[in-house]
Amino acid sequence: MSSTFKPYLSLIKSKRLFMISYSLNVALALIASSKINGSDLPTFGKNLLLSLLSTFAIVLSVYIYNDITDIEIDRVNKLDRPLVRGDLSRKQASRLVTILGISGLTLAYIIDLKFFFFSLAYFVLLFLYSFPPVRLKRILLVNKLTVATAVALTYMMGGTIAGSIPIPIFLIAAYGFVGGLSTSIIRDLTDLKGDKLGRVKNPAIVWGPIVSIRLAMAVIGLMGITVMIGFFQLGLNLAFIILASCGFAGWIYVLYPLLRRWNEPSFVDNTFRKKIAPIGLVLQACLIAGVIL
Repeated sequence: MSSTFKPYLSLIKSKRLFMISYSLNVALALIASSKINGSDLPTFGKNLLLSLLSTFAIVLSVYIYNDITDIEIDRVNKLDRPLVRGDLSRKQASRLVTILGISGLTLAYIIDLKFFFFSLAYFVLLFLYSFPPVRLKRILLVNKLTVATAVALTYMMGGTIAGSIPIPIFLIAAYGFVGGLSTSIIRDLTDLKGDKLGRVKNPAIVWGPIVSIRLAMAVIGLMGITVMIGFFQLGLNLAFIILASCGFAGWIYVLYPLLRRWNEPSFVDNTFRKKIAPIGLVLQACLIAGVIL
């Protein structure tokens, strides 16, 4: 029995970074909105648990589907992924996508109607990102904006559960949009060969890696300034401004070496996983703390 489920578990495990990251966005936005709107503890606990389960399933569904449509590209990029290795067939993976998608959206509907509509928008957007007849992934800038919008939607999903969405959640979603835009641009550096084969027009291919890295640094710098001004207008203290400034400066700092080493996939991947992801988590914590404290 364990050998039957092992390939499925391997496929799910390969998506754990996305699953944890997006679910954390939902959880943090839910915590902030619940604090602002004054939700009681039992209601908050139930909403948190159910929303995490729903988000886990929906995120896994769309990202596993992306792997199904990108098998040939991933083979060219020599990515060590379960479908590339042949651990599961396309049919088996597609069946898992269907089960996860239906389960996640059904649970979202049970939680809250507004949460369901935001979840459905997230699901449809990323489904069309990969769906071959549409394939938003192939359209220059639209592909990056799609991923960035999906990130922003996860904050809106969490923010809507506790009632009306507070204004600070919109600011946090804006941070998520630009953070998603920057990281998506950087992630492209590991997939250049396969993306060229798949006719994917991302900034690194059309404008070149150096320009795309500078673009990623620029949008983070701009977002840092915008977020700090926005939160300052909300009356937050100087400590938050200093911490946020350090976080955004640190993000740009870890991107800088990529200007010289963009053609080293392992270095790019380590930069994303071990540096950008932790910095993003710290910034999220600062933003949420700034909202609820």
